[in-house]
Amino acid sequence: MMFIKEFGQIDINSIQEVGGKGASLGEMTRAGLPVPPGYCITAGAYRQFVSRAGLAELLAQFAEPSTMKNEDIALLAQEISQRILETPLPEELEQEIVQAFTQIIGHGSLAAVRSSATAEDLPEASFAGQQESYLNIPRSELLNHIKQCWASLWTERAIHYRINNGFDHRQVYLAVVVQQMVDSEVSGVAFSVNPMNAKENEMVIESVWGLGEGIVSGKVTPDHYVINKQNDPLIRYVIADKEKMAVRPLHGSGTLFAEVAADQRQRSSLIPKDILELTELIKRIEEHYQLPQDIEWAKTGNRYYILQARPITTLDKAPVQVDESIGESEFFNFDPELEWTNLGGVKERYNKPSSVLGWSILEPCDTEGGLYAYRSISKKELPSPLFAANIYGYLYLNFTSLKSLQPLKMLEPYAAVPDWQQFAPKRTWFQELTLTIGSIKAGNKLIKSLAKDFYAMLPGYLDKIDKYKKQPGAG
Repeated sequence: MMFIKEFGQIDINSIQEVGGKGASLGEMTRAGLPVPPGYCITAGAYRQFVSRAGLAELLAQFAEPSTMKNEDIALLAQEISQRILETPLPEELEQEIVQAFTQIIGHGSLAAVRSSATAEDLPEASFAGQQESYLNIPRSELLNHIKQCWASLWTERAIHYRINNGFDHRQVYLAVVVQQMVDSEVSGVAFSVNPMNAKENEMVIESVWGLGEGIVSGKVTPDHYVINKQNDPLIRYVIADKEKMAVRPLHGSGTLFAEVAADQRQRSSLIPKDILELTELIKRIEEHYQLPQDIEWAKTGNRYYILQARPITTLDKAPVQVDESIGESEFFNFDPELEWTNLGGVKERYNKPSSVLGWSILEPCDTEGGLYAYRSISKKELPSPLFAANIYGYLYLNFTSLKSLQPLKMLEPYAAVPDWQQFAPKRTWFQELTLTIGSIKAGNKLIKSLAKDFYAMLPGYLDKIDKYKKQPGAG
C-alpha cells in the first residue's frame, strides 16, 4: 500500500512521513510495548488529496499572509475546509484506507482517529489547537473523520498560529493515525518523573473509571498516586470523588459521560497490583526513550495498553523548595512571610483538587497573569515570584502580593474571614486613591494592549515548546 504504514513498519525516524504521534506509536510497537494495533495514513496521502482537490489556487493566497485581514483569513479558512470535506477521496486511496481498517482494526471494530501533524522544516510542529482526535469511529464513518482531521489544519486558529510563527502553509502536512479503540474499564495518564517537583526518583499516575476522555476533558477529577521508582512503594495517594465517567455510546461515535455507581465513586480505581504493573510498564517506556515521558494508558480486563507517549516538557522549571518535614507539603513552600487565600471566587471556580495535568496549565497561567498585572500597575516586580500555589491540590493566590497590588474595594471579595481588618493593608487615603487610579489606568491599558502583548510573547513560548518537540519521541 502506497499511503498506509502499519505501526510495525515505522519508528521514531518516520516523523516526516507520519508525524510525531504516529512515529512514537510505531517506535513503541517495534519495542514490544503493548500498543493497540493500528496504522498511519501518511502525509503523502494528504499531499495527493490536496492536489486532487484543486486547493493550490486557494493556498497560493497565503503567499503574503501578514498582509491579509482577519475577515479574509476567516473566509478563506472556511472555503478550504469546506472544499476538503466535500471532495471525494481518490478511489485508490479510499480502497487502501478501508482495506487497512478491515485487516488491522477489524471490520466490526471501532477506531480512534487522530491527527499527527508535521512540516518539512520541523520534526513535529506544535500546531496549537489542530491536533484533533475522534473516538469510537466505525468503518462507515472513517473516511469522513479522516477528512475532518485534514480540515482541522485549516481552522482560523491554526492558520493564525502558522502566520505568527513564520510557517509556510504550503509546506505543512498532516498524517492521520487510525488505532483500534480500547473500551477501557480504567484509564489515565502517567508521568515517569514527578512534574510537580521534578524528582527523578518519583513517578505520578492518575486514573479514572472508563475512557481517558474523562481526564483529558477535565470533567472528571482523577485518583492521584505518587510512587517511588527505586523500590515501588506508594508514597501517597488521593482518591477523588469520581462522579462521572466517559464511556462508549450505545449508538454513534464519540463519547458520552455517565454517572458512576455510588459504590465506585470514592473507591480507588487502581488496586496495589495494578499500580505495581503499571509502574513497571512506565519504567520500561522511560528506559527505552532515555527521557522522562508523559504517557496515556488504558486498561481492559487484566491488560494494559499504551495509547501515547511524549517527552515531558516542563522539567526545566526550577522545582519549588519545600520543607520535607511537613509530610505532603512538597506541593507548596510554606513561606511564613506570605499570606495565601482561596477566597474571592477562587474557591467557587476551583472547588476540587487539581490533577497534575490541570495544575501544569493552571499554575503558569495564574502566575504569569499576576506578574503581568503587578508590573503594569506598580512598574515593579512582585515581592515574591510565587503568585499561585498548590496547597493539598487546591489553588491558592498570594494574598500578600494581592494586597500590595489592589485597592481595598477590589480586595473585598477576599475579606470574607473573621477579623478581616488585621489582614487589611495599612494605607493613607491618598495612597489608596493613587492605587485606585493606577489600577483603573492599568486595567484599561491591559485590555487595549492584551492582543499585541500576547502575540509579542508567543514566539518565545513556542520556541521553548518546539525545542522539546524536536526531541525523539515527541508527538
